[in-house]
Amino acid sequence: MAIRIKSLEKIAADKSLNDSIYRDLTLDIGLKRINNSNVLVYPTPVLGADIQISEDLAAIVNSLQNLFTTSKGQRVLFPEYGLNLRAYIFQPIVERTAALIGRTILEGIEKWETRVVVKRVNVIAEPDDNQYTIEIIIDIPVLNLKSFRTPFVFNMKSDSFTVVHENTNNNN
Repeated sequence: MAIRIKSLEKIAADKSLNDSIYRDLTLDIGLKRINNSNVLVYPTPVLGADIQISEDLAAIVNSLQNLFTTSKGQRVLFPEYGLNLRAYIFQPIVERTAALIGRTILEGIEKWETRVVVKRVNVIAEPDDNQYTIEIIIDIPVLNLKSFRTPFVFNMKSDSFTVVHENTNNNN
């Protein structure tokens, strides 16, 4: 059963009418100022701050990054969630491994991120930089986005999977 707080119902109604479709917490748990006189703010490390959220496209990109960085069995309530990309860390950085990573990513997105339609996954092996550059081209029907390109870098040396923030949107 949901808890209803009458003083916040109007704020929630106004936000839901004029705001985003998808929302998620940011992965780095940053803080954001609260600018609303109807909300009682208790002292926090940053007075009047709250956890930042990502909306719509940013929420989907965060969800993809979360999927890529989660190993199966890591989430207690969803033990099958995740891609186990860390299994490729000690594999040679070659096109064959890039193809396996691409297939793993494609299957994972199709299973766990139903808000998007994957058009293509490109994985480029970069052995000199000890990494793979991954470009995912997706459609997001609810947001009316077509051929959105999202680049990621999977660095083997640092075991990190990061979003490259120079995203482009082409309507092909």
